Amino acid sequence: MLEISAFVFEIPTGVVADLYSRKLSVVIGFILTGLGFAAGGLTPTFEALLAWSFLWGLG
Repeated sequence: MLEISAFVFEIPTGVVADLYSRKLSVVIGFILTGLGFAAGGLTPTFEALLAWSFLWGLG
């Protein structure tokens, strides 16, 4: 799930970086990656881990 979401959201991330700011894109990426990583460690179910992996890949 992580790799699929990272692949799918690669283009929108580039658009944000090109239209607005690379710094903004990096900050959003760090926040989403941190949230996905931290929340993934707190949830014991497989479905929740898939959701957090998706968020991590988005970041």
